[in-house]
Amino acid sequence: MKPRIVLVGVGHVFDIKSAVKGIIHQTRPEVVALELDSLRFNSLLSKERGKGGPAPLVYRLLAKFQRDLAEQFGSEAGSEMLAAADAAGEVGARVALIDMEAAAVFARMTKAMPLREKMLMMIGVVMALFTRKATVEKELDRFMSNEEKFMAEVQKAYPSVVKVLIDERNEFMAKKLKAISSTSQVTVAVLGDGHVSGMTRMLSEFAEVDVWRLKDLQNMPPSARNSEMTLSFTVSSSNGKT
Repeated sequence: MKPRIVLVGVGHVFDIKSAVKGIIHQTRPEVVALELDSLRFNSLLSKERGKGGPAPLVYRLLAKFQRDLAEQFGSEAGSEMLAAADAAGEVGARVALIDMEAAAVFARMTKAMPLREKMLMMIGVVMALFTRKATVEKELDRFMSNEEKFMAEVQKAYPSVVKVLIDERNEFMAKKLKAISSTSQVTVAVLGDGHVSGMTRMLSEFAEVDVWRLKDLQNMPPSARNSEMTLSFTVSSSNGKT
């Protein structure tokens, strides 16, 4: 029998922690895998529980941007990852960190980017400092309505970014999940929603893959965000959301 992998697509600035916990409580996996490396995980824990050391500048700047945006959504950046780790403990699951080391990823991305792409990225970063809630919601709707077209536009503008930040990390995380699933019959993987489609394709021949997308979590009524809810968004019956 194939192992089962539940991919939970999240956004790090949205208030979806109760939905994430509800999925884990319902699924009761042996392993909860997080799209984090040890440095980022410890950085989240240090804010929540007073552990860990100071993060490098690149992480502090990114954390500030995410924190400011999360406040607009009435949330805290990374709260869904902490909620997933907490839920893992509550159901007796092991936590596994499956992402590549972020500093090395950014270093490789910077080296791979031609000058034009670096300039576009700098402009994008400056513009991101003024990003408001309405803009994020509009872009999310555009992504969800036609993910293939949206990603093609990103690929055209930032080919190195897509290759390093999405494609290579998808391959790395899929390999990690395959290794985990060799000894775990049920695994829940909590990762950015932009990784879900690619990861589904990579894992579907190896495992039974169930999928929750970010919009599914956002639209979940409060009454369903508990351990009694029913997981129904499988690859075979998710109405094309994967």
